[in-house]
Amino acid sequence: MNKAVLQTSLVFFVVLIPSLSNIKLAQGSPRNTDHQFNNWFNPSLNIRANKYVGFYIEGQLRFNEFKYNQQHQIRGMLDVFLTKTITVSPIGYVYTWNYQYGKQPAKTTENLHCIFEQISVKHSVGRVFFEQRARMEQRWQEHKVLQNDGSYLKENFSYKNRFRYRTMITIPLNKKTMCTGTIFVSTWDEMFVSFGKNVNYNLPDQNRVYVGLGYKFNKKGTVQLGYLNQLLIKKEGTKAESNHTLFLGFNYVVDFTKKRDI
Repeated sequence: MNKAVLQTSLVFFVVLIPSLSNIKLAQGSPRNTDHQFNNWFNPSLNIRANKYVGFYIEGQLRFNEFKYNQQHQIRGMLDVFLTKTITVSPIGYVYTWNYQYGKQPAKTTENLHCIFEQISVKHSVGRVFFEQRARMEQRWQEHKVLQNDGSYLKENFSYKNRFRYRTMITIPLNKKTMCTGTIFVSTWDEMFVSFGKNVNYNLPDQNRVYVGLGYKFNKKGTVQLGYLNQLLIKKEGTKAESNHTLFLGFNYVVDFTKKRDI
């Protein structure tokens, strides 16, 4: 089974990801891609209530060109630990604040409510740790209409579905396991596909690739710093952003089961 997980991850990285960066429109039209620089800060908290149930809370502070608001999020979800390697999250919620930013600014800001479900599977091969995560989202985005005076008024919400798949590899460098004092390298890739009657572009419309270094400063906390590339394809498929992003992440675990590690 571990061999199968390894093969799946390698296929995903080697075959699928390079193809995403070269997606073309069905008509063969060229895509206008703008490059820009962002920074994201991601503090998160895992709460392990008991052997079977936990909660996850995170914030996402995202800035364009290191000073302008790009997008901010608050997220929470329920975790159900089926086994040591399989976790199901039957319900989660995200609220997203969107902003006008960058070289392709939106005409107006439309914030977003999102409910989601996900499953994650963890395995290890020697000192290499793998995690596969699949998430299904139901998204309600504000729909604003241009008024006679030039302003935009929110009239209703536009509903869309989105599927996300992420595969992540973590390798401790100075120790054999992820214990206190471990320096580790982490890399992951996540693909996004929106679908439904309100979606014009039904191919993968976003992809994120990350590589960075992390440090486990005690039994419950880790910090990471790395580079993330966000390929964001706009709704008609003719424009895209390639966002070169400095990513800073912080995670802390509160474990009421009194175990040393989750």
